[in-house]
Amino acid sequence: CLRTQKKQSVMEKNSSSFEYANRLPNSLFQGNREKFFKAFKQQVPDHGKALLLFKGKEEIPIDSTDIEYTVKQESFFYYLFGVHETGCSAAIDISEEKVYLFFPNFSEIYKIWFKVLSTEEIRSLYPDFEIFYMNDLEQWVKDFAPSQIFINKGVNSDSGLDTLVLSFKWMDDYTIEQTKMHNILSDCRSIKTPDEIKIMEIAVAISSEAHVHTMKHCKPGVRESYLESKFRAYCHERYNCKFSHYQSICAC
Repeated sequence: CLRTQKKQSVMEKNSSSFEYANRLPNSLFQGNREKFFKAFKQQVPDHGKALLLFKGKEEIPIDSTDIEYTVKQESFFYYLFGVHETGCSAAIDISEEKVYLFFPNFSEIYKIWFKVLSTEEIRSLYPDFEIFYMNDLEQWVKDFAPSQIFINKGVNSDSGLDTLVLSFKWMDDYTIEQTKMHNILSDCRSIKTPDEIKIMEIAVAISSEAHVHTMKHCKPGVRESYLESKFRAYCHERYNCKFSHYQSICAC
């Protein structure tokens, strides 16, 4: 309720002390995985030595330029693993409930343009996973010798868009199951855990605070772009919330 926020804001903290200023806790995604593991094993009891493969979002160049669109992680991938970085894939040994994360292996020259995470830095960010590089994936799967590979193939009922799935020529050597996992995972995502609800409540509260802040600067003659900048700056500067899922509606 906004009236209660009049005395005390959502967190009464700035971005340097806000609990989720950098990223959401790994425990949130661990809870999501445990929920999914349970549902998968109940609905696919004969999974055997199955391997579940997932594809993260890739960077998307803007036409024939050397810049990219702003990319947000693929939703299912983020739900299970909490990984921000692009170009990654993941594998789950469903019998052992173990996760293996595969990162792109950039050469040293890329350090001129952007931060290249070392293996140690990746492990510190994602301590629950075993870390490999993408060019290890084919041999790793071969050594694992799965009885079948499940992929998250499906179509979003609202957008009509296909999910992202791994597609390599070497995958033709394995039995690929692509009809079961998507519905199981979608059902898991549709019912929120208490931890997810907490995060959603915080996001709504931050948006409400930012709305009040924006309205305080609303007066005749100001541009809508000015009001939008107030909303976005409040979220970003105070709580390090960089992205808005919807463009601010400031024609009010």
